[in-house]
Amino acid sequence: MGQLGDVTTVDPSFSSGLVESVWAVHDRLTAYDLKHQPQPMLAQNWDVTADQKQIKFSLRQGVQFHTGREMTSDDVKFNITRLQAGGFNGQLQSQAKWWTTITTPDKYTIVLQSDASRPAMFDFFEQMNITDPVTVQGPDAKSKIVGTGPYAFKEWAQGDHMALVKNKSYWRSGLPYLDGITISILKDTQALAAQFEAGALDVMSGQASGPAVADYIRLTADPKYVGLLHPDSGAVQTIGVSAPKAPFDNKMVRQAFNWAIDRQRYNDTILKKTGIAGSIPWGVNSPAYDAAKDKTYQFDLDKAKSLLAQAGVSKLTIDLVVISGNAETDAFDQVYQADLAKIGVKVNIKGMDPATWIDTVNNVKFFGVWVGGIAFVQLEPSTALLSSKGLSPTANSSGFVSNTYTQLVNQSAAEPDAAKRKVLYQQINDLMLDESFLDVLSKVPSRLVTTAAVHGLVPTLHGTFGVGEAWLG
Repeated sequence: MGQLGDVTTVDPSFSSGLVESVWAVHDRLTAYDLKHQPQPMLAQNWDVTADQKQIKFSLRQGVQFHTGREMTSDDVKFNITRLQAGGFNGQLQSQAKWWTTITTPDKYTIVLQSDASRPAMFDFFEQMNITDPVTVQGPDAKSKIVGTGPYAFKEWAQGDHMALVKNKSYWRSGLPYLDGITISILKDTQALAAQFEAGALDVMSGQASGPAVADYIRLTADPKYVGLLHPDSGAVQTIGVSAPKAPFDNKMVRQAFNWAIDRQRYNDTILKKTGIAGSIPWGVNSPAYDAAKDKTYQFDLDKAKSLLAQAGVSKLTIDLVVISGNAETDAFDQVYQADLAKIGVKVNIKGMDPATWIDTVNNVKFFGVWVGGIAFVQLEPSTALLSSKGLSPTANSSGFVSNTYTQLVNQSAAEPDAAKRKVLYQQINDLMLDESFLDVLSKVPSRLVTTAAVHGLVPTLHGTFGVGEAWLG
C-alpha cells in the first residue's frame, strides 16, 4: 500500500490513516456497521441502562495481545484511564472523562458509569483502540505498538515505510488472509502514482481524502484498477469566517458569502462528482440530516450582493487562507475569488503550510474566510459538534459565540431520547444556516485506488477502509 505522508506517532491514541496502518494492529470494544449499529468486537455483549449513564461489557475470553498475554478487563480500564490523564486526541480525551467510575468485577467484565446520559458512548468505543499497557509504558513506546488486531507490528522506518505481519493467533478464526502489509510512505502525488502504475503498489491512498481527484478519475477509467469511495467517512470541506471582526459580525454579511459559494460547480467540475454538494454537514444516514435544509443555500450572486448592500458593505477586501498544495481547494479558491469580485469583494488568497494555517485559523488571526475541513460527522452529531474545531460551541475556528448554540449542543449531547435529540439537531441546523459562521462546501468521501486483484477492503465508521478482511486474487 502507498500513502502520502507519515504518521507522526504509532500511539493509537493519536494515530489514524486512510490505509489503517496503526488501526490494523488493534481492535476496539465495539465496531459500528454502516447502519451505525454497534457490533461486538472485543466485547461480546453489553448492557446499557435506560438512562444511558452506565454500560456493562462482557469481554471475549482468550483474546491475546501480540505478545501472547491475555487481554483482560484491567487492560481496558488502563486504556480509558490513560486517555483521561490527558495529552491525547481531543475527542478521545474528552469522552474518556465521561466515565467517573470504572469497575472490573472480574477479568472479563468491566462496568463504566457516568454522571450524565451519554447517547454518543459508542462513538467513543468506535474510536478507542485497545493497546497493550506493557508496551505503551515501556522503553519502546514511541517506536513499537502491540494490540490484539489482525496484524502485528513489525517495524516503522520513519519517512519510508511501516510493515505489519499476520497475527496467527487472531481471535477471528480464519482471519486475516494476507501474510503481511507494507505501507510505503511517499512524499508527493507524482511518486505515489508512478509507483502504483509501475506495479510496486496494490493500493494507492494519499492524504486527507485520498489520491488527487485527477489521478483517481484517470486511473479508475482503466479496467486494471478499481476506485473505492467511502460511503460515510465523515470528512467535510468547509469555509469559515472571521465572525468577531466587522463586517463579519453581521450575519447578513456571513449569509452573503454563503450564497456566493458555487457548490455544484465545485463538485461537478473540480471534484468530478466524487463529492456531494450541500448546505449542512450531515450525510443521509445521520439523525441530523434534513434533505430540504441541505438545499438551503444555492449559488445566487444577486442575493449575495443584495445582502451586502443591506448591511451597508461595499468595496470590501478580505483574505482567503488555505493550506497550500491541494489541487482541488486551489482550484476552488480561484473560482470563489472570481465570483466574489463580481459582487465587489476583493480576495487575497494566502496559501500556508499546515502548522501556520492551524495557528492562523484556530486563533482567528485572519480577516475574511478560511477554507479547510471538519471531521466526525459520520458519528452521532453531538460528537462532531463538540470535537470538530470548526463546529465547537465554545472555541470554534470562526470565533463565533452564541449562548443558544452552546445550550443546544450541550442539550443534544446529554439527551437519552433519540426523538428529542433529533429535534435538537434540527434546531442546531436552523441556527447554523441562519448564522452562517461555518459554510459547507462539499461532503467528501475518502477514496482509494486499488489494482483489480485487491478485494475485501471494508469501509469503517471511523472513516477508513479496514484491511482485516483484505485478500488478493
